[in-house]
Amino acid sequence: MRDALAATDMKTFYGPIKFDDTGKNIAKPMALYQVLDGKYKVVAPSGFAETKAVIPRPSM
Repeated sequence: MRDALAATDMKTFYGPIKFDDTGKNIAKPMALYQVLDGKYKVVAPSGFAETKAVIPRPSM
């Protein structure tokens, strides 16, 4: 199973899929969002972040 996943390199309706040696999908960049002041803000990766993540998250 691991070998089959490691060999995966294809396009799907979700986007491209290709795994590196650690098991991360390197074919599709991902962003981490956090809701701050009622708005979605990109907090990672740092090259795309609009602001820093608030940790621990604000209580409601």
